[in-house]
Amino acid sequence: MGSEVRFFKARNFVLVACAVPALAMAGAIETPTATQSAGASAKSEERFLVQILVTRAPLHETPDADAPVIGQVEQGTQLEADQRRGEWYRVLRAGAEPAWILNAPTPTGTALAVSPFPAGRRIDTEAARRDPRAPESLPKEKLAKRDEPDVERRRPQGERLEPRLPLIETATLAVHVGFEDISLLHHLLPALAAAKRAETFDADGARIVVELPVDQVDALKTRLRDATRDRARFDD
Repeated sequence: MGSEVRFFKARNFVLVACAVPALAMAGAIETPTATQSAGASAKSEERFLVQILVTRAPLHETPDADAPVIGQVEQGTQLEADQRRGEWYRVLRAGAEPAWILNAPTPTGTALAVSPFPAGRRIDTEAARRDPRAPESLPKEKLAKRDEPDVERRRPQGERLEPRLPLIETATLAVHVGFEDISLLHHLLPALAAAKRAETFDADGARIVVELPVDQVDALKTRLRDATRDRARFDD
């Protein structure tokens, strides 16, 4: 009896092992390909530099030409995109939710120039915080009014006009500070257009990795050493 049971189980195993490849070939079972797996993992890592080639390009709420237009972008503006769906790119915006832009065909080519986002660079969104109207996007007659507070750049119909923000070179700096100085470091970062990228703790304090414009590295070191009475240490 025991030998018959073992034979029955072995026969069923052989039948199943033979049937699965056949079903997969027939399309009854979907099996992920190497290309599909690689594409799924690469999607989250995609970063693009998008430059506007046309006079004006609309920003949509979703990747659909019929979706509401929530902004406009002028020729020459550079944006960072973190997703792509066909010819649609999701672009990041200063002080607003991401939006979608279409790389539409034009009589001379396409509406956008798209390339991989360069390493060691970032869009200086802090420039919009310092001047949300972006001076290079303003006509001369409006530059004289830059001292007026809380002026938002908007088109007549109410659609936001995205500021032109520079693409700047950045550096990565690792700083070691004691627990008593962590808040000092965090307080200094915004004024120097720096952003925290990583933070780990040990018995003596924290090691904080920041990204900031290259021309602000010396300023951060000087100000942090002064604020901490030279307790802060930097990786070479």
